[in-house]
Formats: sequence, C-alpha cells, structure tokens
Amino acid sequence: MKFLILSDIHFIAAPEEQDPNAKMRRAFLKDLEDYVTEKGGFDYILISGDVANTGAKDEFDIAFKLIKRICDIVKCTTDCVYVVPGNHDKNFVSHNPELRHLINAGLSCESANPDEKFTQLLYKDFNSFKLLYRPFTDYHDFAFSFDSAEPMMQKIVVHPNETNFDITTDKLYLKSPLKDLGNYHVYLFCLNTSLISDWDDLKDNGNGHKQFLPSLSYNAIADTEGCINIVMMHHPLTYLVDNDEIEATLDQNFQLQIYGHLHRSASSAHNAVRIESGALQPPSAEGSNDYFSIYNILELNVMPKDDKSDELHVALRVQKYNEEDDKFEEDAESCNTYIVDLKKHVNRWKQESPAPKVILPEGITLRQIRVKFLQSKNRKALIGADFDENETINENSIRFLNKMEDEGRLIELWNNMK
Repeated sequence: MKFLILSDIHFIAAPEEQDPNAKMRRAFLKDLEDYVTEKGGFDYILISGDVANTGAKDEFDIAFKLIKRICDIVKCTTDCVYVVPGNHDKNFVSHNPELRHLINAGLSCESANPDEKFTQLLYKDFNSFKLLYRPFTDYHDFAFSFDSAEPMMQKIVVHPNETNFDITTDKLYLKSPLKDLGNYHVYLFCLNTSLISDWDDLKDNGNGHKQFLPSLSYNAIADTEGCINIVMMHHPLTYLVDNDEIEATLDQNFQLQIYGHLHRSASSAHNAVRIESGALQPPSAEGSNDYFSIYNILELNVMPKDDKSDELHVALRVQKYNEEDDKFEEDAESCNTYIVDLKKHVNRWKQESPAPKVILPEGITLRQIRVKFLQSKNRKALIGADFDENETINENSIRFLNKMEDEGRLIELWNNMK
C-alpha cells in the first residue's frame, strides 16, 4: 500500500506570476510525473493540514484544482484523498471571535480540567459550543467534496440551526476504512487539533497556548486485533494540552501516526511510528534556512514474523526541494524504515461472512460513489423529486445519499452519474 503524504501547503489566492511557490510547485508536479513513470501510482493521498494560508474560500478553490491535478498525475481518484484541518484552515475573525477567544483560553489551561469543561459546553450550551466549528465553514466545504469532514463539523456547518448533540452520530473524528493489506483491515482516523487555534497559539519560542484535543476525539474506537490503524492530525503531540495522556492512548491504538505543522521532516518509532510530514510550501515569511519544501512517499507491507504474529514494514522516503537546481531530491537523512508488530485476529468460531450491508457496482467502493456525487454539478437533478427547496444543497445531499444507501440503490445512483 502506497501513500503520498503532503502537509502545510499554505495556498495563497494570487496569480501564479505572484506566487512565491509557483516554481517549486512546477518542479514538484514534474517530479511526481517522473516517479509514476518509473514506480507506478499511489493508493491514497493524505494531507495533514494547513491547506490554505488564511482559511479563505479562494485559497481552498485553488487547492482543490491542484489536488485534482495531482490525482491525475499519480493515478489516484479523488475519493482516495483525505485531509485534516490545520490552524491556517480556519478564519480567526468569523462568528463572534471575542467570545470564542475566551472559550479557547479556558480549554487551553491544563490545570483547569479542560476536557470536563469541553464536555459541559457540549451538553449544556450547544449553541456556544458551535462557535468552535464555525470558523471552519470554508474548510468544511472543501473537505466535504472529498467526503473528508468529521461528522460534528459537518453537522454544525450543514445544519447550523441544530441545538442538540447526538451521542450516536456526532463523532468528533472521521473514521474511514481503506483497502485491506494482506489479512489486515486498514483504517484511517482523522482528528481535528485546531479547535481552539487563534492568534495566541504556541510559538517556537515557547510563548502562547497549546491546542486542545478532546477525549471524544483521541479515544476513537480502534480495534487493534487484525487491524492496521493510521491516525492523522495537524499538530504534533507536544503542542497539545494533556499530551502525555493522549500519547499513551494513541500509541496503544494506532500503529502509524501522521502529523504536520512543524515545517520540518522527522520520524521516529517507539510503540508506534510517528511521521512529521514537513511542509510542501512553508511560508516565505519564515525567514529561516531550516525550512524547505518536502513531500513524502510512504509504503506499507505486511510480512510474517512467526506462526502467531506478523510485522508491519514501514518505508518512509522523504523528497526535498533543491532550490539551486530547481529539482526535488531524496533527503537521505530523513528517510527511514520501521517494523511494528501486528496482532493477528484469531477466530475460534467458524462462521460464514456476513452479507454486505449495501449493494455496490462491481469494483466500485461506497466512497467513490459518495465523492463522485458530492463533486457533481448536477446534484439537484440527480436528487430529483426528493429535493427539498427549504434545505441547502448539502443538506439535501446528505439526506439523499443516506436514503440511496438504505434502499440499496447505489448502483442506480452510480449509473445515473455516468
């Protein structure tokens, strides 16, 4: 299984002629073309935050076009793209920033039991709680087109008048099954570490507040027996309140962890493999030679260890931009290989495999159908008589997709979109 990992793209809404990263980006796309010619395409594209620079819609529109171009080059369909939000993907000044700033301050205080306060806000004042997600509106619309928005964000942006938290559906993380690797189910979990990001975020000099990740997010249910679990978030653990507790939980449940934000490439392994993805387009204002453009190639393989266990072999190849030669080259110091023990699933009962819950076209996944529909310009026509003029197009889309899945009519939808 092969992944293209990007982070910290920091798109600006400017003509290419005024974009300081345009030259590097052309070299990046050319390097990908050469790689695919020699080595083949990718299974998935993972983007670990800071797609935009200021969270503006125009920046996400530009990013969407580039991502589709990358998909074409690496022979990867857009339903195989996953994103998580970074601090640059939210609009700091939207939706009552003064009140939200006070909420952020309370949730960044480690000594004040922030997780308990977060839960109280969620259950007792949902209208105020929604302020945490409102600055992600434009990011949500971008992520929504890839079916990559966490359920809680999706609820608050698509259904802004909702006043209650539903414990069964309103998850604070996205869990998505990837294709199997050997006898192992592979799952990707996307977490949002930017909920309380604002002007006072933790800086490199140690000033500012840490980010808050609720237990409702990092305690995501992840089976480890017979599974390979990947978690992706923007901020590394050291940037999070209560990071020791979060670290212990993640290391127990996720063999592979992917982070962004630092603009430097690094990886390590203890109980799990951690990858800091670097930055494809570090802001030019950084003013440091320590920052350079990076993209990552990650390959996973399952190998037998003995009769009772297997190993996950992780190969990370980091590609660095050489500005002088205007080419990408392998950063040998940052490349690494790791081995992680896997838990085989042993079923002492013999039973037939359960029938699939949904009927899909041959060779087509549920995610492919959802993403193709969400990116269609003819959604209203496809929904037809079921379209409710009192709801937004996104509200209609969610209700329609759920109905088609419940009624086993996804083949019909797929054929109508051809």
